[in-house]
Amino acid sequence: MATPTSHNKKSSSVKRILSEARELASDPSTEYTASPLEDNIFEWHYTLRGPSATEFENGLYHGRILLPAEYPFRPPNITIMTPNGRFELNKKICLTFTGFHEEMWQPAWGIRTALLGVQTFFSARDENAAGIGSLDYPIEERQRLADCSKEWTCPTCQCRNIDALPDPDPCKGSRKAESLPEGLTVDPDGGKKKKEEDDSRAEESKGAGKEEKVLDRQREEERGAISKTANRQDRKNEKQEEKEARREEERCETSLAAVGGSLEVSSEPVTPRRPSATTDPSRYAPPPSTPSDTASGHTGEAAQQHQMQLNRPSTDENLQKLAKIDKAIAAVLCLIGAILLRRIF
Repeated sequence: MATPTSHNKKSSSVKRILSEARELASDPSTEYTASPLEDNIFEWHYTLRGPSATEFENGLYHGRILLPAEYPFRPPNITIMTPNGRFELNKKICLTFTGFHEEMWQPAWGIRTALLGVQTFFSARDENAAGIGSLDYPIEERQRLADCSKEWTCPTCQCRNIDALPDPDPCKGSRKAESLPEGLTVDPDGGKKKKEEDDSRAEESKGAGKEEKVLDRQREEERGAISKTANRQDRKNEKQEEKEARREEERCETSLAAVGGSLEVSSEPVTPRRPSATTDPSRYAPPPSTPSDTASGHTGEAAQQHQMQLNRPSTDENLQKLAKIDKAIAAVLCLIGAILLRRIF
């Protein structure tokens, strides 16, 4: 471990780093170990055990933690040096608590937080396993690399993995997983869960789509029934209008026939009235001629005027015929106007 005299004791970063180094040394874990280099406390070397129940379970993995000068207000960068099949070697890994995502880093987190996060991300699947520095080796190859990792030795600190983190005593029971600190959430099976959620939403969407199709079919049937009813009603109204139009035409024809009959009656010549046998002959006899009329030769003229008066039709009868004709013409005009209005509107 680096000596305190090699760095500025008043620096908040140095104080924080030295404090974490003492805390890790006083409270070691069987899952990981870490310490700063002797000549540079801003570079740490760690060794961690692969997560249980995975292809990395038997592996020990060595790497570096690079702390910025503003630590803990800025996140560290992490690399892995031991071949593993999950992360690229000696390349900064893109994780939510590293320098790739400074906006998600919290100053309350520390070295222990970073080691727990790396161990958890070893078992990430699908989309959560993608990112800068990630690899996707077959499970068999990862298992082979895990078996060979215990004898791997760091070229910088000359520390062998099995020496840095010996296997725990089997008598003490199974491995105890440590929980992540508050605020740091890692979902190794996030891709699987997301896929399940997507599948569930897709099934719900299909069900909703089927229900919508049924509703659309019902609405279409209702619209079809309404349309048929409306068509029947329209045809019924059209037939009724045709009947009314025929009736109006018949009325018009009847009125025209009546007007034509009246005109024919009025155009007949008026025959002079002849005295009947029972009529008084003296009523139609010419007025007696006086000697003066005879003498003056006016007897013939008087007879002719009397005959013209007898042949002239009665004025009252003509007026009655004209009134009937006027009424008939007015009725015909009203009927024609009603028919035109009905056909227009």
